[in-house]
Amino acid sequence: MVVTDMHPTMKSLKLIAGVCALLSLQGCFNSEIKAAKNHQEPNFDRLGDVLDSRPYCSDQKWTTRDAPDKSVIVTNTCLVKIDPSLYQVQEERIRKAMDEQVVKYQNRLREGLESAQQAVAETEKMISEIDLNAPPPKGYMRDIVSSPAELMAEGKERLAKQQATLKAWQDVQQKGLARINECHEQDIKVLEERLKSVKEDRREEIVEVTVTDNKTKFHAFDMRYGGRQSTVGPYEQFQYLFGRILPRKWDSMMIEWESRVNGQLAQNLPQDCKLQSSQ
Repeated sequence: MVVTDMHPTMKSLKLIAGVCALLSLQGCFNSEIKAAKNHQEPNFDRLGDVLDSRPYCSDQKWTTRDAPDKSVIVTNTCLVKIDPSLYQVQEERIRKAMDEQVVKYQNRLREGLESAQQAVAETEKMISEIDLNAPPPKGYMRDIVSSPAELMAEGKERLAKQQATLKAWQDVQQKGLARINECHEQDIKVLEERLKSVKEDRREEIVEVTVTDNKTKFHAFDMRYGGRQSTVGPYEQFQYLFGRILPRKWDSMMIEWESRVNGQLAQNLPQDCKLQSSQ
């Protein structure tokens, strides 16, 4: 006899089994994951409830792996979500600092040139006012006041040095402005590369529980940035995890990430742009 149809109950069971097969990593029919979720320390709620209460997880997964001692290690991975405005705020702050750096260097060039021009003008005025026909100082005044000829010689020597400095500032204006623009363009390129990198950075919290014959024990807590291990357990006291890590609110997570993002983006930006030695 050929069965052309299946009883609704059998269909439902097969559908459930199929779904559970797809979701097995999340704990469907997985006794170890179920035991890990039910793990409970004194004075704390179930581990599963505590982990589910984190407001900053954009994705959360439960997985298992076999341990050398034939126990099973259950791992909960939380992918931390980051507010996009965090990157925007830091980017705007750094771009503002880079623009201010450009203005500072441009002012340095202008002020250096103006100072050199003023020094030359003052020395030229001083030389023009020397009266070579004036009588030389007499008596003890000869040891205090230079003669007109000596004043003229000193003034011309000073003027020659000041004119050389002025020429250096005049020569460096165009090259200096080009160098300032070059540094600014380099800073923008570095910032954009860092922005791309930091936006791809993955921040994960890893919690692991060892399950042996349905008995559970805290195994490790790990924080990872971009897949790189940062802090590793196991810790002797599970309370470290519950008392300091998990209760964090969304605001405290943003403070932590603001510090990290700022450190990644702002390092050596804007750069110390070397212009010319005369500056």
